[in-house]
Amino acid sequence: MVDLVVPFATDYRPVATALGVLALDVLVVTWISTLMRARLGRCRWRGLHRIAIAAYIAALGHGVPAGTDRGTPWAVFVFVGSGLGVGMLLPARILRSRTTTTAPAREGPPPLAR
Repeated sequence: MVDLVVPFATDYRPVATALGVLALDVLVVTWISTLMRARLGRCRWRGLHRIAIAAYIAALGHGVPAGTDRGTPWAVFVFVGSGLGVGMLLPARILRSRTTTTAPAREGPPPLAR
């Protein structure tokens, strides 16, 4: 049971399994930060939320070498399809975030709709 939350706590493919454990841990932190978004504030939440890409990379690094179904057509499709999708969209997202300036936060409640 410990090997589900502690990296390198198992003898079965230790590096690949540790990547899966780290992916799960990072995913849980990202999820909890989303639940606490109002308390964390936008800036802290975004910082924590950005680690979700690390969870994806770790999960892929776990699934490809350690997945028992990795050779099946559906698993290959999932790995290759998601890898290509993320691989193409991530640079676009990074470039967009560098060129887009965020509007300053407004004080007070939002205006009422008429």
